[in-house]
Amino acid sequence: MKLSDNINYNQLCRVLSGEATSKDMAFLETWLRSDERNHEIWNELRESWMLAGTASQCDQINTDSAWQQVSARMKSKPTSKNRLIPIYQYAAAIVAAIVLIGGLLYFLLPTFYQQADQVAYITYSDSSEIILPDGTLVALNSGSSISYPENFGATERRVLLSGEAWFEVTSDQQNTFIVETRSFEVKVLGTSFNVRSYEHLELCQIDVNKGVVEVVSFLSDLDPLKLAAGDGADFYVPSGTMIKRSLYPNNLAWKTGELRFHDVSLYEVFNTLEQTYHIRIVTEDPSILDEKLVASFSQNTFDYIMDVVCLTFNLTQVKSDEFVLVKRLNAD
Repeated sequence: MKLSDNINYNQLCRVLSGEATSKDMAFLETWLRSDERNHEIWNELRESWMLAGTASQCDQINTDSAWQQVSARMKSKPTSKNRLIPIYQYAAAIVAAIVLIGGLLYFLLPTFYQQADQVAYITYSDSSEIILPDGTLVALNSGSSISYPENFGATERRVLLSGEAWFEVTSDQQNTFIVETRSFEVKVLGTSFNVRSYEHLELCQIDVNKGVVEVVSFLSDLDPLKLAAGDGADFYVPSGTMIKRSLYPNNLAWKTGELRFHDVSLYEVFNTLEQTYHIRIVTEDPSILDEKLVASFSQNTFDYIMDVVCLTFNLTQVKSDEFVLVKRLNAD
């Protein structure tokens, strides 16, 4: 079987663009389970999406031919789980295949080739930990990607992040460590902090667990914002503004599996659960969000936590493919 025979480009493109339906996600999971090589293809598609940047329209591309080239190269390449992938080796064929699909994707190929010295790491459904060349530990949340140059640390320590990651940065007073996102960058010398900057979200967040960081906006002329241990900041992409706040106590729940709620409104509880488990929660009655929860959870599933919340406040939940609806038990 040719590699391109079982790929539904339209569905994969909708997933990459954040417009996927539940059927698209079901197709993706089935397709990934069907062949170990498909994980490699998917990772490279996501890498191309992240690194190719803004693009102009490309026409007259032979999609089948492009994917045959990818197939030939990938069959000669060993597959390993959670490995760093050199992007540039397959860029031309992958980008060509994506661009043609229904006008969904447009890539500027020269910009892509200028990043031929980049390596990248991407997670799909699970979080993973990687160690950068300088010894910095990075925990990458699901649906996130990080890239850095092969000569990382030679002149500066800069990584490109899309999604969410926690950094335990190795101290180096001579070389600043920089986390660059689509809208801002975070500069540090040696510390630990969490950055949340998903492409589809207008609100990005920075939380500092140790040390000091400096946040610089790409979207406004605001002065850099300095954050110390115990500080956090909300970055609003539409306006490019930053608001300093206290560190969210559950900012690392996605990594540790530990959740602590001390007299916290369900509005905040649901926001935390959405960020931790990537499941949308909506309420039928706004007053539900005013309820206060005192509870702790350790390595529990989303369903278990929601069952506890519903039992505590006499609520019920209705699950769909897109979200979980919470309402009063006697609302009907």
